[in-house]
Amino acid sequence: MPEGIIGKGIGGFYYVYYNDLIIECKIRGIFRNKKIIPIVGDNVVFEMVSESTGIINQILERKNSISRPPVTNIDQVILVFSIIHPEPNMLFIDKMITFLESKDIEIVICINKIDLDNDENYRAIFKIYNDIGYKVLTLSAKQHIGLDKLKVVLDKKISSLAGASGVGKSTILNAILDINVQTGDLSKKIERGKHTTRHVELFKINNGYILDTPGFSTFELDKIDKDSLKNYFREFIDYNDTCRFKGCNHINEPDCRVKQAVLENILDSGRYDRYKIIYNELSLINKYKK
Repeated sequence: MPEGIIGKGIGGFYYVYYNDLIIECKIRGIFRNKKIIPIVGDNVVFEMVSESTGIINQILERKNSISRPPVTNIDQVILVFSIIHPEPNMLFIDKMITFLESKDIEIVICINKIDLDNDENYRAIFKIYNDIGYKVLTLSAKQHIGLDKLKVVLDKKISSLAGASGVGKSTILNAILDINVQTGDLSKKIERGKHTTRHVELFKINNGYILDTPGFSTFELDKIDKDSLKNYFREFIDYNDTCRFKGCNHINEPDCRVKQAVLENILDSGRYDRYKIIYNELSLINKYKK
């Protein structure tokens, strides 16, 4: 039987990419009985009922999954933020990076709207994340600047766009795909975009796929143990075994190599300050979960 990948699910129907076709599928009743729900990104085995319809018989093993929004088998997340209108929320960005690191999902950082950045403030942010090993792209979706590099990154992978409202995710999709993804008007009052994407959808792009994911501004940091947080700040990893105390969390412990590296401007102080904020939040969450 043929295999495909679910691109969209609406009203009990699942639209499966198969070669150059999109097959409208239903699921076997056994899935409903077992309360198994297919989600976008699932690799499935199905049987053809007609030239354009089918029935899903099997959901293949998932390599990863995210519950909010419900997607699976993501190779990488393109974390989008704008350098202006709205200005970047660095704490939100580092929380999202932490969440994705905990899921072992590759991260590509995308700084949008550089055409509006007359002072080129984006260069400092580019350096921070580039220096610690992330792939960082700079672009202007409206001016079609940097899109060629983004298309290369998307090739042969399942990618998801993520980021806060108003940063230009739908504009990026419109720019790289021959589709009409609805774009909301930017609210001038609060300089944040209104959410217009209504459902998770997977779009085919050359040899890869890209997910448009509403609600990917929420994530499950509450499932991360505070003592594991240091493992998700990749610039800390080389220091984790060099501190005076084994298992040092780089907060209040003496003779901490991470804190020393921050004082010596080897590590970025802003990232470290945000690490402490996230650590303290997780400490409260972990305490009340016990």
